[in-house]
Amino acid sequence: MNVQAKLIPAGATEIRGMGRASAWPEDVPFNPRILSAWGDSLLRLGGEKGVERIIDLAKVPLPANRALGGPFDHGLTLGQFPHWLDTARTHLVLSLNEFSGHDALGAAINGLNHVLRFFAWCVEQRVYKLSALRPQDLEEFAIALRPYGWFSALSVPERLDQVVERAGKDAHVLNSIVSVRNRVCCVSADALSREVGFLITSREFPLEFREAMAALTGYPFRQSRKAAKRGGGWSESSFKNCFVALNRLAQMPETLDRLTFEPFPNTRKHARQSGGRPDGRTRNLLVEEAAKLLGLALKWIYERSDGVIELVHVWRDALEEARYRWCAASSIQAYATQRLREAYPAIQAKNGLPGQLTGAVRAGEGDEDTTVVELIQDLQTAAMIIVGINQGRRKNEVLGEGSRPWGLYLGCLLPSDPFIDAHELDIYIEKTWRKWMRMSTNKLTVDAIRVLERLRLAMFPQEKDSSSLSVDELRKRKLFVFPTYRVLLGEDVVPHQYAFECHNGRFFKEAGVGEEARRSHSFRRFFALIYVYRWEHPLLQALSEYLCHMDMESTRVYITDPSMREEAERIEKVYRLRADCFPIEELTEAQRQYADDLLHAMLTSTSAGGPMTRRVRQWVKRLARRVEFADSDLDEALAAVRSNVDRRGYLPTSFRHGACWATGARMARRARCGSNGQLHREQADIGICSACPFHSTSEAFLRNVEQEAMELEAQAKTTVDAIEREAILTASRRLHELIDLERELMARYRPLAYASPGSTTS
Repeated sequence: MNVQAKLIPAGATEIRGMGRASAWPEDVPFNPRILSAWGDSLLRLGGEKGVERIIDLAKVPLPANRALGGPFDHGLTLGQFPHWLDTARTHLVLSLNEFSGHDALGAAINGLNHVLRFFAWCVEQRVYKLSALRPQDLEEFAIALRPYGWFSALSVPERLDQVVERAGKDAHVLNSIVSVRNRVCCVSADALSREVGFLITSREFPLEFREAMAALTGYPFRQSRKAAKRGGGWSESSFKNCFVALNRLAQMPETLDRLTFEPFPNTRKHARQSGGRPDGRTRNLLVEEAAKLLGLALKWIYERSDGVIELVHVWRDALEEARYRWCAASSIQAYATQRLREAYPAIQAKNGLPGQLTGAVRAGEGDEDTTVVELIQDLQTAAMIIVGINQGRRKNEVLGEGSRPWGLYLGCLLPSDPFIDAHELDIYIEKTWRKWMRMSTNKLTVDAIRVLERLRLAMFPQEKDSSSLSVDELRKRKLFVFPTYRVLLGEDVVPHQYAFECHNGRFFKEAGVGEEARRSHSFRRFFALIYVYRWEHPLLQALSEYLCHMDMESTRVYITDPSMREEAERIEKVYRLRADCFPIEELTEAQRQYADDLLHAMLTSTSAGGPMTRRVRQWVKRLARRVEFADSDLDEALAAVRSNVDRRGYLPTSFRHGACWATGARMARRARCGSNGQLHREQADIGICSACPFHSTSEAFLRNVEQEAMELEAQAKTTVDAIEREAILTASRRLHELIDLERELMARYRPLAYASPGSTTS
């Protein structure tokens, strides 16, 4: 970096904080979570559940740089750079306005931490204004981050070694950083940050540093479940989060100190180029495992659910009856347990429930013992599996675990048509849209949610009448909860929440599926895998919209990931071997009949075009020079063309924009989607197929394409994101180009005339 070009501001050795107007500047956006005025020394933030968070930006430490040729000694703080105080405050507001999902404040503060450390890096480079930086400086910065992120860019291990050395020689330094409580060594993150010159959190203390400080005090170090793991370097996601945060420095108002260029335009691409550890992909759910899980889930929903709900009613009635007899909680619960044990054999025989019931909430000692709560959790696991696979949703969108204010709720199913039994699901979209949306459902999803709603009403019968509640109030009535005796007695207590990782063990054990498959995101990947496999030429735009991805690149990961493709190919082989389940012979015969229909349309209709149409008509022209056809006998011409098609191995597969006649490795050499001797239809799209020699089109297909283009144009008008709008309009333009091309071919290649034997057309 050419540090001589980075000018030091006047009076740099004694920069002091200047007064700020209390009013929020007009050119700086505002967010209601900000509780402090613009010029306040403390940044006060409204956190979750009314908890206030306070950040003293002025006291954020920055490193000395005199040893590097700069003017600053130890003890520098951000308060000595008032222009950066304004930049940091504005960056936090921009982040809060961008994030609207759960824990938006945590995500915004994480981005602010990246910016504060970037300030520390700038000071070390003797750069005191962001506007002085140039693209090549950020390129050097990106290299400096590798491979351990800020540990590399700010030389954290070396600095911590120096701290240990100073602490070993100076007891004052040691005591300022370390304290001993209850015979356990504790390190103050704030004190250590001041010592090294930039922010460092307790989760980032390396194991070697912890052991060295413990050795100096003679007491063991406090264990942390989230200790720093530097062995593999930063992941791609960590690099991406850092680059996204730094990009916001280019979005500041011009009146503030900011970057004059966007340093990392494609954060995903830059993250990959940084050599970060690839983000771990969720294990694929094998089709055999999916069959076991779905089979058992359907059994719970359609056969066992009535028994579980009946047990909840028995439990509730027994508790209410016991409350009028005794006051002691132990007596009430003992009576309820007795009633449940008496009622269980009959309910079990009628509904096929498993195990021997030992009580309501206390687990039994044997493997075959069960409780009412465990049965409820098994039923909820079944519903989670059905909804997760059929809707392709993430775990927290379905469950709303922890403090997340979403998840399926009582009343989330909404009728989509007044005359038929069709429903839409009101569900929150995490990560991308960060808002509620309605999506279509099938009967399996509807039935699973209806069971959960009946279960909820069995716990809270007073919620049956909810006509006067607002949508926000309804969404608080989560379906993935289970009761305690106090809940069933109507006391004002919060029910326990279902947690997938903690409460699915019995279900997976009964299904015979191993521990490694207990990952909820596998259901979403399985949905994408089946979608791609079920349709030979899947429309990725439709899959992307259903999964609620913001770009096609995120969707392509589901089909280009090597493990994903391997499993898809294995499923295809299994599919082909199951001739008893899938009538391959009948499907082949239907495909041949479909081929005859297409060939007939090519020979007789003006409403057909495409490369395959041209080739068919060329064959007939050649035959017409040697063969005489009867005036009204089109079957002879059709038979002649069919023999030519069969000899070349053509068979059509229907797509929404036409038919693909390519089959086998020989045609893969010429097909537009072919490579390495194989057809790769998952990579094809309308643009590729329209120029392929194995593709044909009819007017009916073009009408479908035209309708889709109109729908895309209407969708583009309603979207608010400029990038998404441009992507949709580009797709619409491609569809119109395809329509124009195909109709040009239809006009150029006219049908054959059969007015006289041997006649031909040009």
